[in-house]
Amino acid sequence: RFTPSFTANRPSPLLADLPEVKAALDASGASDEGDEARLLARLRPLSETERRRTLVNLVLRETAAVLGYDDASRLDPQTGFVDLGLDSLMAVEVRRRLQRETGLTLPATLVFDHPSPQHVADLVYDNLAPALGVSAEEGHEESARVTVDGHEPIAIIGVGLRMPGGILDLSDLWNFLHEGHEAVGPLPPSRWNIDEFYDPDPESKGHSYVREGSFLEQIDQFDPAFFGISPREAKNIDPQHRFLLEAAWEALETAGVVPSTLRDSMTGVFVGLGPSDYDHLRQGPGEAYTFIGTQTSFAAGRISFSLGLQGPAFAVDTACSSSLVAFHLACKSLRNHECDLALAGGVQILAAPDVFVQL
Repeated sequence: RFTPSFTANRPSPLLADLPEVKAALDASGASDEGDEARLLARLRPLSETERRRTLVNLVLRETAAVLGYDDASRLDPQTGFVDLGLDSLMAVEVRRRLQRETGLTLPATLVFDHPSPQHVADLVYDNLAPALGVSAEEGHEESARVTVDGHEPIAIIGVGLRMPGGILDLSDLWNFLHEGHEAVGPLPPSRWNIDEFYDPDPESKGHSYVREGSFLEQIDQFDPAFFGISPREAKNIDPQHRFLLEAAWEALETAGVVPSTLRDSMTGVFVGLGPSDYDHLRQGPGEAYTFIGTQTSFAAGRISFSLGLQGPAFAVDTACSSSLVAFHLACKSLRNHECDLALAGGVQILAAPDVFVQL
């Protein structure tokens, strides 16, 4: 059963001379050729739109079967395989079934390189296109790459932000500065009990000699369903990551960019942030989402994954200059044509008292 999968990418000397393996590979090859011919016969009389729809339905059907669903219509082709519930073993099975149905040799990393049923269907179409008498690019919207001079100014077209003092957008920030308000205030009671860590003596170890600072409010407020995140995963996500996700969405809104139009675009994500202290608040053993919810590198990846972006995505920690470095790298990436659009920003939230006391 697993012989075609083990030898899909390269021949296996260990298995090559076994009679059972030879028979399995011969049968698999003959079956694949027949399956591809049957699929092509179904697709040839159809329009391009109908062909693509047929392939999407094929991918959804096989994915649903692996997930144990009788009805493939309950699956959204735009939703990522991971969000649909696939694990790594299921991913192997989806690939095997699709190879059987299409007769194509698909990459071992199929559902990771093409992370949704729609992406996989597009790949299958591109592979079948020559046999259907069309170019692989036909039906794809060509994106014109603009040549940018290395010294041409880069425009900031949208902003999303959260700042101490109840500042939620640029208008709030302007009014705050214009009216001369103060952003330093008491520690929000939802963080920790300041009385336990306060001592007016600067020499007192393990204590802070200040009670106030510049704090963001409502760091526990987040709408996971809006981003297709389960409640269980959301509670394990560092508030810093949540705020970045919300701010990225709002930046696109203020720029007049519909987020869904950026799917598969060369849009980069560059964020500056330090180590997470959110995990310090966890009680009991960690869950499956604990690691990806608190590790710095996932802050940028989550934004990129949620929006379906294909540009570079990474987080940098250079202490106090993290956000500045993130912006610098975003500009450099744009000028080097590594991305056509960039989301750049930074965040710092003290969720636990440790850093506050040390500062």
